[in-house]
Amino acid sequence: MSLTSEETAQLTRQRWFVVIASCLINLCLGSMYAWSVFSPPMAAHLNALNGLTGAAALSGASLAIVFGLANIVGPIMTLCGGFLHDTFGPKKMIFIGGLIFSSGMFLSGLATNLTMLTLFYSIGIGTGTGFTYICTISNSVKLFPDKRGLIGGIITAVYGLSSVIMPPIAVALINSVGVVGAFKCIGVAFVVIICGCSFLVTK
Repeated sequence: MSLTSEETAQLTRQRWFVVIASCLINLCLGSMYAWSVFSPPMAAHLNALNGLTGAAALSGASLAIVFGLANIVGPIMTLCGGFLHDTFGPKKMIFIGGLIFSSGMFLSGLATNLTMLTLFYSIGIGTGTGFTYICTISNSVKLFPDKRGLIGGIITAVYGLSSVIMPPIAVALINSVGVVGAFKCIGVAFVVIICGCSFLVTK
């Protein structure tokens, strides 16, 4: 059945809403690459919390393992996310991934040692990114069979752009409410944005 010009225009508007929602989601996901802003104050926080001094004290470099592990978990979970996307659909996977990602960010602020921080940030954020990122791209590209390259490029570019936008925001929050408060604030904001935008994504 052929569509009228008005129906075609409505469909076009709807699919662009999906792309905008996916861009907002990826803007949040890309914040993982702002880790270098969090690591020095988080190291200082853990040192003060556990009374670590001298050679035993943690540094920003000591916490590099947290970011490194997150980058290992992410690609692995992307493979799982691709399979689950085909099974449950993008809407559910983005919602679930958003919950995991945001929880990982929030709980990182509650970490009292390196093991907890690694569990919450590396596993939580890595898993949430893997589940969600693949869904935003594949679903958006599917809606634009006539502009696959353009849409894929836009979604990916916004993910990368987050590494430029998020660090100054994180720094401002850290200076204002401390590193613990910054993790919590970002976690709450992201669960609203990611899970909220998941409802704009087609099934």
